[in-house]
Amino acid sequence: MDKIPYASIIGSLMYAMVCTIPDIAHAVRVVSRYMSNPGKQHWEAMKWIMRYLKGSSETCISFTAGGLKLEGFVDADLAGDVDSRKITTGYVYTLGVSESAKEIVWLQSFLKELGKLNGKGTLYSDSQSAIFLAKNPAFHFRTKYIQIKYHFIRKLLDDEQLMLEKSRDVTFICGRAGVCALGAVAAKHANDEALQSYYLSQLGEIKLLRNHPDELLYGRSGFLWACLFLNKHMGQGTVPDTTIRAVANEIIKNGRALVKKGGSPLMYEWYGERYWGAAHGLAGIMNVLLDVELKPDEFEHVKGTLKYMINNCFPSGNYSTSEEDRKRDVLVHWCHGAPGIALTLVKAVKVFGDKEFLEAAINAAEVVWNRGLLKRVGICHGISGNAYLFLSLYQLTGNMEFLYKAKAFTCFLLDRAHKLISAGEMHGGDSPYSMFEGMGGMTYLFLDMIDPSKARFPAYEL
Repeated sequence: MDKIPYASIIGSLMYAMVCTIPDIAHAVRVVSRYMSNPGKQHWEAMKWIMRYLKGSSETCISFTAGGLKLEGFVDADLAGDVDSRKITTGYVYTLGVSESAKEIVWLQSFLKELGKLNGKGTLYSDSQSAIFLAKNPAFHFRTKYIQIKYHFIRKLLDDEQLMLEKSRDVTFICGRAGVCALGAVAAKHANDEALQSYYLSQLGEIKLLRNHPDELLYGRSGFLWACLFLNKHMGQGTVPDTTIRAVANEIIKNGRALVKKGGSPLMYEWYGERYWGAAHGLAGIMNVLLDVELKPDEFEHVKGTLKYMINNCFPSGNYSTSEEDRKRDVLVHWCHGAPGIALTLVKAVKVFGDKEFLEAAINAAEVVWNRGLLKRVGICHGISGNAYLFLSLYQLTGNMEFLYKAKAFTCFLLDRAHKLISAGEMHGGDSPYSMFEGMGGMTYLFLDMIDPSKARFPAYEL
């Protein structure tokens, strides 16, 4: 790290932040803490900021004539700071839901003076408890110690000066759609019709906005996956075909819009980068579309997109992170690299019956066997997720070699993961008990190994 001009780049970013790009303020503040002794992970975070700047260079604030609709967004990450375990709050106006509401009131008065106020303001929050407490006037003994000022927002709602809505996180893995889908299925198994109806009605209230991305983790494909999950476990038509078709149409349309001559039939961007992987890129989106009833031309475009990735993979059999990163054969994760893409190829074998997809998936599995014993335990960036590729190929082919390899990865985790984590030689995950980033995913793999024939990668294989 001695040869990397870390402090100099921080200075350049701070100049850009102050002058023209205030939206990087929080990220720059975080990476600037480590100027005296930066590590590799801090340099990687810095590169993410620079990639964001490159991808958003054409993005700007556009002022148009007409009324203004006032909106605010607030989010809090409990103990999200890995160094101090302090709460990190992201906000548009000021700290917290209540403080943001106060700022909205001031801005409403300001816009009213200018004659530009257009209806009441809307504040979006991802805190279900904050929303419930603000909207529900019932007294609860657990809330009696909350200071009076935090109930200010309730008065604004009662006076219809403010609308408080749930956040725009809409996907199965990282949003409300997943909570609603799982809740509805669990309620069905519990024979609780009232609760089932509640969760389905909550899903119906989720709105996809024009600026939502198309990828799996945070975008349209993630919402579509929740709909497909419900239809599989509760019966076709639980989510109407018209809803599924409308979302699929938008995804296909956006994918065609980014196509370049001689490239993939479909292409997508996330923060300015055209990813290939399961979490943010082509593999994840194609994985979802393979479960949708597509038109013949759409069907061929999905097939062609997968073949484009196969034809442009590395000689090793591994896959690029993105179109912009076609020279680095480095990552072997579910989210980036061979494991996630190969899981999609296994599904493509079932859908298309094309041996080319099977051969590519087997080649990718060899990469995972040679390079997939990582220093993390989770299913997103770790060994647990990589083991699922072998299980998927075992189920498809019946070849015991793949089952042996899945057991080998699992036994390594069972025998050594906790010891290596305790010794600091293995990473337990930024969120240690998370399904995707921590030991929750490893535990899920252990349970799946009881009956490998029924194993499914969580939230990726229906």
